[in-house]
Amino acid sequence: MFTKVTPVRPYWSEIRDKMFNHIKVAGFTIDDADIIAVNETDEQIMSQLMTRKGHILLVPFNASLSNDTAMKTGLDIVFAINNNISQLAQSPIIMPVTNALSNLLRKRLTAERESGVLTPELDQRVLFIAESDLDRAELAQRIHRHVQKVYDLHA
Repeated sequence: MFTKVTPVRPYWSEIRDKMFNHIKVAGFTIDDADIIAVNETDEQIMSQLMTRKGHILLVPFNASLSNDTAMKTGLDIVFAINNNISQLAQSPIIMPVTNALSNLLRKRLTAERESGVLTPELDQRVLFIAESDLDRAELAQRIHRHVQKVYDLHA
């Protein structure tokens, strides 16, 4: 079973703190050393993720505003991980999305599913969490169920 979480370019504190709390209530751990900071380059992210076998990934949808990165969104990061880091190919992914970007995410998901980039196998590993759900007490249970479901798929 998965127990550790690696946050990749986590959101600002208001959203991050709520997400971290739900993850901890769900029974998973986040070590400060496992947090991949917002200012990390794409190459640094991929290099650090190579060492995270068996981790749950917390990747926000709007992962970067930098012009120096090709991986602008959490989906870009997830696709790069799926294509390049085999040891994370079965890891559950938690992807919070701000209310302001939820329509953009829906459009992007439709396009990526139609193009075949977002395969059904990858799609079922990702739990999308709306910002509006962050205050719901049952979110921790939802996260735990998702991780268990992904684990059971590959057990």
